[in-house]
Amino acid sequence: MRGPARSVGRSSGVSSRWHGTSLVVSALLVLLVVPVQFARAQQPVGRYVRLILDTSWLHFHEMIVWKPHELDTNLAFQKPATSSAELFSGTGSGLVDNDLSTYCHTDDGGWVMVDLGEEKEIGGIFLNSNLGQYDRAIGLYVEILDASQNVVLTTTSMTDGQRGYMLDFTSGFTAPNDTNQWRGLDQVYAAGDALDGWQQFVAPPKCDCCAAKMKQMGLATGSDCVVE
Repeated sequence: MRGPARSVGRSSGVSSRWHGTSLVVSALLVLLVVPVQFARAQQPVGRYVRLILDTSWLHFHEMIVWKPHELDTNLAFQKPATSSAELFSGTGSGLVDNDLSTYCHTDDGGWVMVDLGEEKEIGGIFLNSNLGQYDRAIGLYVEILDASQNVVLTTTSMTDGQRGYMLDFTSGFTAPNDTNQWRGLDQVYAAGDALDGWQQFVAPPKCDCCAAKMKQMGLATGSDCVVE
């Protein structure tokens, strides 16, 4: 009679140890999975993107607003654009028409606002300043507004004159005043930097591979871009 009793005890002990092990394994799986689910940083959400330059006239050839982690998208493409003024053949729509031969050109202390159509998560902003007077961009900042046109985020200001600029929210953002810095295309970056890809969208008079890259992004080459 005692033998069977001891056998039952061992079985119960093994069952208890297995149950305990299962709990540990389950806990480890939770610890491994949960951080992955929440690892992705939040991105700003807005419907309107407004460029503001208080110190000079605003003059850019193209703006791209891409989805988080999708650099080959453009939320601003052919979206309605309004501006404080349209001077020297520049138009608000020239900023978002995927054509580097057109541009926006406002008055002194001007602004341009693009309506994305609905509130969307924004991964970043690229601006092409395909002109020689790059210093005009110094002091420019961007506001992201919600559907009611309340400002939800204000970016830092550009501090130098560059051919193009990118502001990336991949690592997150702070609101209402964001601390991410604009990065200029004329700077040198480490291999693999996401900004390297944008070099292809600054169209010099002659470029050997910009057409394919620009087509991939939905950009049309300007009439002055000669593909060799």
